[in-house]
Parts: sequence; structure tokens; C-alpha cells
Amino acid sequence: MDSAEAEACYRIYSLWLKDKNTEPADIQMQEIISRLLAHEPIQYILNEAWFYGMAFRVNGSTLIPRPETEELCELIIKNTADINLNLLDVGTGSGCIPIALLKYKTGWKATALDINNEALRIAEINAHIHGVEDRIIFTEGDFLDNYSTSETWDLIVSNPPYIDAMKYAGMQKNVLDWEPQTALFPPGNDPLIFYKKLAGLFYKQPFKCSLWAEINPVYAKETLQIFNAFSNKELIKDMSGKWRFLHAVK
Repeated sequence: MDSAEAEACYRIYSLWLKDKNTEPADIQMQEIISRLLAHEPIQYILNEAWFYGMAFRVNGSTLIPRPETEELCELIIKNTADINLNLLDVGTGSGCIPIALLKYKTGWKATALDINNEALRIAEINAHIHGVEDRIIFTEGDFLDNYSTSETWDLIVSNPPYIDAMKYAGMQKNVLDWEPQTALFPPGNDPLIFYKKLAGLFYKQPFKCSLWAEINPVYAKETLQIFNAFSNKELIKDMSGKWRFLHAVK
């Protein structure tokens, strides 16, 4: 980011403060521009990111919500009946996925799982802001290691870490240097490890349980193969034409 881009971002920040009836001081301007020049995302400076028409609290412990994940929520909302159901969100981060779903599906309840306690704290704040805190439970746990439950689900959703750590050299600095590594890169050398664990959990669910997941288009076919045991499965393209989503029904 050069100085001109930083100035442009600062103007965005100034408008944001003005909307909140707070004028930025000159000393703030220098600090903000310094942070922008260090490639810190504007969402972290604002502590706010918009997702599915709602403002969400974010910080360096939470992934910044992406437009592709909005598409995932749209697919779920449009393709799931308006009945009472219980969902699990694996790797909830800011809580944007279950909160958006619960806002539009008022009979639904959710459990949101994440390994990061600070991310869960932010997600709880977001649930309170958007008035769904009474329908969502936040659980801290390592999905890959010690997560186990006897509870069953009507719907499982996840946007897990799926970037191959061996291929991050070309990533932008505002992502690589600032967003939480555990939300970007799966541990170890298997970029599909989360999907294998999701398939194992999905196998234990009752008949008609559905699974929706955001995936890495680079490994779309390999991800689909993980779910070969299920006859009802499909890949779905995002708006840019990439295979971005997996949908399966047991």
C-alpha cells in the first residue's frame, strides 16, 4: 500500500467516524496511516467488518469475513426449509455464519465451535449485538484433536482453514501478516484434513442431515472424493466461476 492508498483508506475511516459523530484528530491520522502503510486491514483498524448486510465486530483473532462466505450463507438460506433445526458451525471465528443464518431463520438454533477463546469472545459480542445470543451456544475446542460430542445435528456448516501452507508465497501482506494463521492454514501437511474430519462427523449424523462447506477450488475434486460414501453430494461454483462450495445430504 502506497501513501495515496493510505490516504484514501483514511478518508474512509474519517467518514466512518463522522457517521459516529466523532471527528478524527490529526494525531490519529498519522497513527492510522502508519497502520495502513504496514498493511493492517482497514477492518481491524475500524474493528468492524460488514457481512450479509450486518456490521460485525472483528479483531486480529478473527478472520475478516469474505464475500464468498456470504454466498455460502445465501445458499443455505435459500435451500433449507423454514423449519426448526439445530446447526453446528465448525471454526466460527467472528460468528458471522451462524449469526447471519439465525437472523434469517428465526426458528433455528446453533452451536459455534472454535479453538480460539478470543475469537469466541468477539463472536459472543456479535451475537448480542444482533439479538441472537439466546439461540446460540459458543464452545471452545480443537475440532481436529479432542472434539467429541454425543449431540446430533440437522445441519453442519464450516468455512475451515483450507489454504495450503506450501502455496502462500503469493498471498497479500494484509492477509498473511495480520489475519490469524490458524484460521487460514490447516496444521501439518494435509490441506484437506478438516474436510476428512467433517466427513467423519457427518457420517455419524441422522438421516437427512445436510452439510455445507466452503472449500479451496484448487482441491475441489479431491474434497468431493472425501465424501464418496455419501450418494447425495455436489460442488457449487461461486460468483467468479470457481468451485467454492460443497453440499452433501445424508
